[in-house]
Amino acid sequence: MVFSVNCASGFWDNETAGGAYGTTVGGVYFCEKLLRKANGGAVGILGDTRNSPSWANSVLTQGFYDAIWPSAIGSFGGTTSQRRLGDILNHGKLYLMSKVGFSVMGETIYNSDAVSELYLWHCIGDPTMEIWTRNPYLLVLPELLKYRFIQIYYPFPPEGPLYAGGINLEYGVEGAEITVYRAPGAIMAKENEDGDKAVLAKRVDPLGRGVVKNGVAFIEFLEDLDTRQSLQFIATAENAQAKLLNAKKLD
Repeated sequence: MVFSVNCASGFWDNETAGGAYGTTVGGVYFCEKLLRKANGGAVGILGDTRNSPSWANSVLTQGFYDAIWPSAIGSFGGTTSQRRLGDILNHGKLYLMSKVGFSVMGETIYNSDAVSELYLWHCIGDPTMEIWTRNPYLLVLPELLKYRFIQIYYPFPPEGPLYAGGINLEYGVEGAEITVYRAPGAIMAKENEDGDKAVLAKRVDPLGRGVVKNGVAFIEFLEDLDTRQSLQFIATAENAQAKLLNAKKLD
């Protein structure tokens, strides 16, 4: 992860910027170059798309670190660490707005500067990417997950497949976050009543997410699911590497 706190290093819209800042249509600039770099660079970046006010940037940066380590600024925000890149950005902006009109490090934070920062600063990459703050190899997530569908029904009785409105998961790591995906190649819909042709999923689509409490996570699907579909499950936990799970269906 990179916090690129300087002027215009997050410039990425050069294709439509009309040569602003000396950019060219075919150019690739700092943050975008880091994100694109194969076998290196960065997996996610916070950067500004144009020149930004220095003192407001300093306060914004303080907010970034307070998001990750809430005790950094004990008088602001809650006590829960926010480690997703998008949440860190939002926390920094909220802290900056809270300091408008105050003197910070001997300089006044003006409203116009703070509002400009709301538009200038962006997450370049996946905003759900989480920062590790400890060695991610100390906690190895188990591979096995058990599940059963819940809220099961026939959409067109008495014929047709079973559908489910959610899923019940059993997993051995308390507090782990489990995301359920529709696997590539899963049947999404039938093109006719006879079922001669099937529409297949061409990508991995998220269906829902839940947190393990007392060994169980209950997830309500974003849309009701044909229970014949193939699923994928990924577990994440604080300061642990995400893991693709082996899932066993329970009767």
